[in-house]
Amino acid sequence: MATYNVGSGQTCATIQAAINAAAASSPPDYDAEIVVYPGNYNATFRLDQISGGWCLPAFIRAQDPNDKPVIDGTSITGVGQAVRIDSNVQNGVTQRPKLQDLVFENWSDSANAANGIIYAANGPSITVSRCTFQDSDAKAIRFLTTGTLIDRCFFDATRTCVEVSGGGDPTVTVRNCRMKPSAGYPAVSMVGTNSVVQNSTALVKCGGSDKGIIAGTVQNTIVQNDSGYSGQYGVSVATLAEYCVIGGTWTAYTSGTTGSGNLTNSSSTYAAFNGNGTGGLNWPTSSPAYENGMTITAVTVDFYGTSRPQGTYYDIGDYEYV
Repeated sequence: MATYNVGSGQTCATIQAAINAAAASSPPDYDAEIVVYPGNYNATFRLDQISGGWCLPAFIRAQDPNDKPVIDGTSITGVGQAVRIDSNVQNGVTQRPKLQDLVFENWSDSANAANGIIYAANGPSITVSRCTFQDSDAKAIRFLTTGTLIDRCFFDATRTCVEVSGGGDPTVTVRNCRMKPSAGYPAVSMVGTNSVVQNSTALVKCGGSDKGIIAGTVQNTIVQNDSGYSGQYGVSVATLAEYCVIGGTWTAYTSGTTGSGNLTNSSSTYAAFNGNGTGGLNWPTSSPAYENGMTITAVTVDFYGTSRPQGTYYDIGDYEYV
């Protein structure tokens, strides 16, 4: 395994150059770690079909998590994806691409935009952690295969944040995510019974029969509609919804099973968020999310990395009150 540094004055000027260098090694460096220095990168990159049809399962991360590099779609036309991961073959069950501490912004609804800012249709599962998707007229992460984890990501003013569509019933988990999709779009739309949303927060602006979250199972999650339209369905589950806070809805659930611990109210401010920014989706102890969650052993921290639980019980949503 080698480390490939990307940025001004570094070995590689672009992420794609680092991917190509790793793939050109003999044998290809499938354990490559690509470290991206702070800056604005106005380009796409592809991990698919790199060597003999393999997808390169690199770990691509920010050099400084406090100064995340920006993958900027400004003026890029004819391509909807910032990242493409698509391969019919996989290099071993343990090697999967991982993206961490990157910012994706300004991706437009150009050709193929419906495929998502991150497009992962075939081949390996992926892990996307602590990434930000913002100010984009495109879906954020789309398709996905079994084993995929979306963890501690922030979505603001994109279309659907995470979408799994098409055939199959992949096991995809969305955990500790903070989601504010554009008006008229769900935060999560995942087909099948195996998809899971845990300890996440969605502030949506839906109306009519729209749904804030669609998934197989939804647990410890806040879905707050503040569009003022009372006809919205909060959560649609194929299997189970439990220990959720669902506000601003006329019908809180559709399909599936309504489990225990759910708290619902028609108020558009039921979740008692502090405001509308990133930190604005935190809440005070007067919120119904406080100390009303269930224990999920796989969820050990919150959106900020704070350990769970801080009190006697888990808090509901991506935030654990300290």
